[in-house]
Amino acid sequence: MSVPIQTNHWNSYTAYDVNYWPSLKESLTILKENPTLKDLKELILKYLNKTKLYGPQYAATSGSSSRDIPDQKDLKTLATVISQEEKGFIEEIIPKICDIALQLEDLFPDGELKILEQTTNQEISFNRLQVACLVSHMFFCTFLPCEKLKYSYEGHFCGDVSPTGPITFRYWHTTLQKPTILYMKSLFNYFKDICNTPIEQLKSQTITYSRKNLDFNESPEPIWECSEKRIITVNSHLTGSIGDHGSHVEMDFANANVGFGTTGTQEEIILGTSPESCPIVLFNERLKQTEAILIQGAKRYASFEGYGFSVKYTGPFVEDGRDWTKRQILAMDALWGPGDEGRQLRDVFLKRELNKAYCAFSMVAGEIVDSGHWGCGAFGGNKGIKSILQIMAASDADLKSLEFYCFKEKDFHNVFSTVLKLIKEKNLMVGDLWKLFKKYGKSGVANSDLGFLNFLKNDLSKL
Repeated sequence: MSVPIQTNHWNSYTAYDVNYWPSLKESLTILKENPTLKDLKELILKYLNKTKLYGPQYAATSGSSSRDIPDQKDLKTLATVISQEEKGFIEEIIPKICDIALQLEDLFPDGELKILEQTTNQEISFNRLQVACLVSHMFFCTFLPCEKLKYSYEGHFCGDVSPTGPITFRYWHTTLQKPTILYMKSLFNYFKDICNTPIEQLKSQTITYSRKNLDFNESPEPIWECSEKRIITVNSHLTGSIGDHGSHVEMDFANANVGFGTTGTQEEIILGTSPESCPIVLFNERLKQTEAILIQGAKRYASFEGYGFSVKYTGPFVEDGRDWTKRQILAMDALWGPGDEGRQLRDVFLKRELNKAYCAFSMVAGEIVDSGHWGCGAFGGNKGIKSILQIMAASDADLKSLEFYCFKEKDFHNVFSTVLKLIKEKNLMVGDLWKLFKKYGKSGVANSDLGFLNFLKNDLSKL
């Protein structure tokens, strides 16, 4: 994936012409020397509208279906959030963001970002100054997708359409609603922190983006029905949230195209409040069936309450002494399967979810992982089925423990806690739970989130 600078070698897979970087440098320099809201908007619009060349999914602005080209009044979230910042924000912070963006040539002299490719085990590390440079260009909307890469890759960076894209913050700027206000507030908190952190400190800290693929040609696929791994410790929490404990791995209930968005899903919130995780869209391919992503070192910049379109920014994240360099965000995508419990109980679907979760959890073996209703929001998964599948995969992958957050769903928490107690009392193995899945499928499914859990509670009580 190319970045918009001139290099000493010709790259036929760049989306930028030879005049793009000189013009962009001039625009950033002018804004740096004379920062105003009007000029900031003009710079963003100038480059945002260049994506008109790359398809309607990029050029069309939310609420502006009758025309392709946005104008200043379309940058609603940007204007709203800046109006709520302290006096002097534009004059003090925008020049510093411009200065970081202008370092693109020095920070990425090759003009390219390595791609985390499908069916590979890879990692990419940048120092925090490099990440800040990428984030600043995402803010200014200066990155363009390279559709020429579509012949070889799948991902945001080659123009794929997904609710967790595109490769800039254009929809944060133009879509005014509670989730985008949260994300823009987080972004500005991030910029204020970065701009007031010594350069040498930024250079000494790294953000790492890792991709893992389970290759069953190199190692055998887990035989779930035969697994003799004992079930690990699982704790059910009625209240609290993923990420409350700084030493725990945070589960991202991801889209296959890992990224941020505008609607307040769990993934969008965790990445949207952690701007250093957002550059993943610039170089990560769409996840295949046995792949997962781990992001290490991305700091969280906002507190919030609620979920979905009702999520609300409540202030900067209150520092609690945690070591952000050790923070881990683990991203895995679930199958889409609303409502149909019988379909979700088929072997092919159970094994797909088990293998996906096993791949992810094996990236953090020995750790404590915070999780919850993976794949049960927008993707419509069955909460009872998905919870037990996670327990099986976590046990086979040798996690230290799984901390399961029920998000104040009292009925689920009560039944789930009882099932966990019975699993521990009966000293069950992973293979035992597989057999119980099969037994439940033959008994007639209930088509409810508690159906399988109630079955487990009753069946295990008889043993």
